[in-house]
Amino acid sequence: MKQNFNFYGLKSIILAAMFSGLSCLAPAQNIDCRFPDLAGNSYMIQLYRGSDTDTVQQGTVPQTGRFGFTLPDKYKDYVGIVRFQMGKGGSNLVMNHENYSLAMNFAGNNIAITGSAENDDLQALMQQQQAIYNKLEVVYRGLMLYQDDAEMTSAFNKAFTRLKNDYAAMRETIAADSAHYAARYMTILNMVNGFGTKLFSHSEEQEKLADMQDFFANQLDVDALYSSGLWRHAISMAFDLYPDQKKFGEVMVKLLKRTQRQSVLEALANDLITICEQYGWTDAENIIFPYLSDSQRLNQSGGRLLLIREMYKIRPDKTPPPIKGVDDLSNTVLIFYESGCPNCHAQLDSLTINYKQLTEAGYRVVSVSADGDKDIFEQTARSLPWKDRLFDGKSFSGENFQKYGVMGTPTIFVFDKNGYPTGRFATWAEAKSAVGQ
Repeated sequence: MKQNFNFYGLKSIILAAMFSGLSCLAPAQNIDCRFPDLAGNSYMIQLYRGSDTDTVQQGTVPQTGRFGFTLPDKYKDYVGIVRFQMGKGGSNLVMNHENYSLAMNFAGNNIAITGSAENDDLQALMQQQQAIYNKLEVVYRGLMLYQDDAEMTSAFNKAFTRLKNDYAAMRETIAADSAHYAARYMTILNMVNGFGTKLFSHSEEQEKLADMQDFFANQLDVDALYSSGLWRHAISMAFDLYPDQKKFGEVMVKLLKRTQRQSVLEALANDLITICEQYGWTDAENIIFPYLSDSQRLNQSGGRLLLIREMYKIRPDKTPPPIKGVDDLSNTVLIFYESGCPNCHAQLDSLTINYKQLTEAGYRVVSVSADGDKDIFEQTARSLPWKDRLFDGKSFSGENFQKYGVMGTPTIFVFDKNGYPTGRFATWAEAKSAVGQ
């Protein structure tokens, strides 16, 4: 998932050739494609939703070269990038409920588009930006090659100042045109290609980093990112921008708060859960997950988001949900486990070894099994010295697992004399300090 982020490597911005003859009669959006010279070639049309790419149509270009595409009803409100893949090549087109028609003429390697304000904007902005980047590449190299030549350095610095002004003017144009998806897309494309809200010299690395961090945390349009095809690039980039777990968590909460659509919120939340679990980022998790748990926007969400919501209700400042099969949680060590899980058995063995000390300290142990088979459960349970050994045969779908948001085993909770949780742990070695051992 992690990618190196090169601030000054001028990544190539490929001006994707735009295509199609599009006739959009609300609410449907239609693409009328004419590729006479590509008859017999396969094609694919895709939309982007966060980390997912949905193929909405694929086939073979007919002998006439003409075929059509209508955006399915499922995606009728889609605003974003449509990817047209043909052979090894591909083109991007903005779709934003425009009531327009496009005539496409294929001649050699050129594709002409007419009649779309969105795509005209995108093409113009890309061409303007590419011209700036090409010149910037020359200026950067010139400053490196002639750093000992005062006259040449002065000339290149003047050229750099002119490019800064050109870039600033272009950004102002983009900001003024933010109603168009093309403009919002360009700010995202700039970011993932390592360019901030302004141009910086090689000596301004820290300033550039701060600018990129500020844009990501406070200006990035998360809803536009969702349908841009750049979602994974942006999330990966966050690792480089915010290597500190706590800062990463704080920024991700800002992004979650800025999302407008429920689908975008849930996509980002699910990806953040995966990241925190995969990399063991508990400091980030302890910032992101409580926000998700307390957010009223997740009340109707299912799957992992439901479990996260329930998991982070188990906090020292909240009364925990009851455990079915146990009438009181005061002075309790609660372990969720599954037979056949090596680490689960290791933690059960540790609790068994320490069971006498726990009872002498006034604690009891309660185990909740994720086993789906009673014989397997009993085979493990018979060796456990405590009496509260719970089993319902529903595995992770069981009531106790769901109420406590347990997604993996082993998971250990410790409750104080008043029945309030003092912590959630993965091992007894971590949990034992909560009972004074």
